[in-house]
Amino acid sequence: MRPALNRRLMATSGARLDRSPTKGQPAPMSARPVKHSLTLRGHRTSVSMEDAFWQAFRAAAHLRGLTLNALATEIDAGRDSDVGLASAIRVYLLHIAQAK
Repeated sequence: MRPALNRRLMATSGARLDRSPTKGQPAPMSARPVKHSLTLRGHRTSVSMEDAFWQAFRAAAHLRGLTLNALATEIDAGRDSDVGLASAIRVYLLHIAQAK
């Protein structure tokens, strides 16, 4: 189907053409990794994780009264050298979820 025709059909059917949230609805989470910079012991590093993991990571830090950098530093100190930081954070969050 041609893109212009597809857009017209979507518009007349009431379907949303964009992925932006409607009023009162949360923004959709992206399945694509999002890169953020963190500072661990004075050194900047970037971590790529999906939105859901970033949200859970922020919540975990908030519940412990820590900044993201402080919690990331704790996780970094406890991980094996062959495990990436993003993976270590995901496993940390999985342990929290399983403990509930």
